[in-house]
Amino acid sequence: MRRITFARPSRIYAACADYIEGPIPEAKPPVLDVIDEDADILRPATAEAGGEPPHDASTRLPTISDDGGGPAFPIPPPLTGGHVYYTFDKHVFRIEATAGARPENISTALDKFGTPGDDVRLTASRDSRYMLLTSARFGCGATACLVLVPSDLSRVEVVRPGGTVFSPQGIATITGGAGDLIVYPTIGGPHMVDLFATRRRGGSWSDPVLLTAASTYPYNNMPALTFDGTKVTFDCGQNPYPETGNNDACEVNVDGTGYRRLVSQATLPNARQSYVQNPHWGLDGLLFEAAWPVDSGDPQVVLRPEIIWRLPNDASLPVPHQVFDNAVNPCTMPDGRYAMLWLGGPNNDNGDHELAVSNRGATSAIVLTPHVDVTDIGIGCAD
Repeated sequence: MRRITFARPSRIYAACADYIEGPIPEAKPPVLDVIDEDADILRPATAEAGGEPPHDASTRLPTISDDGGGPAFPIPPPLTGGHVYYTFDKHVFRIEATAGARPENISTALDKFGTPGDDVRLTASRDSRYMLLTSARFGCGATACLVLVPSDLSRVEVVRPGGTVFSPQGIATITGGAGDLIVYPTIGGPHMVDLFATRRRGGSWSDPVLLTAASTYPYNNMPALTFDGTKVTFDCGQNPYPETGNNDACEVNVDGTGYRRLVSQATLPNARQSYVQNPHWGLDGLLFEAAWPVDSGDPQVVLRPEIIWRLPNDASLPVPHQVFDNAVNPCTMPDGRYAMLWLGGPNNDNGDHELAVSNRGATSAIVLTPHVDVTDIGIGCAD
């Protein structure tokens, strides 16, 4: 566990880089021992067979080159508009997806509604009108619950499907416009974790509707609504933490019909890639996180620096999408850009999960939170 500091004009924050979730039901053991992207030394990917793009002589991805002084990153074009939502040090923030933007501490702004405390997993509707977060400080009781906040921070509302408070098991997602549909993960269904939907009915929320009844996986989590709000993508797998392997990407309609698997480890070009995570539909297909395996010399240990992959709209096989080494947790924007946590950005010697935004072509990016190790439990993107 690494300790980092985040300096602000009037204070210094200290945080542990690894966020610890609450108790989770016992999972199946992973297939392989893993050294993941949080390893002390970031390792470049070596050339692999099976459909991956060619690597240059330095083993970096194609458009990152050496000039004698280390990696040379492309200069990004202006990227403006939109917001990204994230967690750091058990506070939640939103920031404009523009170079030089300053983050807004939503947790501090909400202190006016109650005692200061911990908040995590901030996401927002596509039109930025509503935000969802997990908190235990607004009358939820002893455990954290789901809280809805309008973008103007004028009120807080505990979400009670069927009049009952619940504890989310991951991030939740909400539609834009009237903000009348929420999809969230929790226990109580036929699987270890399931997705449920609730709709605004007058001044209250409807009884929860199970969405993942047809799932063949025990864990169904990390939902993301499509741009039109008719479907939701999610992590589906054998383990609560996808990095431990045997996890895929699935989709279902918001009424619970049309369940299907989108991408699995079997559809990736190398069998050693044993999980996919955080699927989000964008303008150019499905973006998701998966490993770029590196041969460690030990057949039982695979080094896994992750990157963002894309399943094109008109194709059945996913391809590595970007030129950025060690990037995770994508979320898409309506103009084709996407945000991510980038561990291998310029001057990022510690491997921090810096929040970054890529252009649509995935050829250049801007870092929004330099030298800040954003908590890797899900981020949100909005207009």
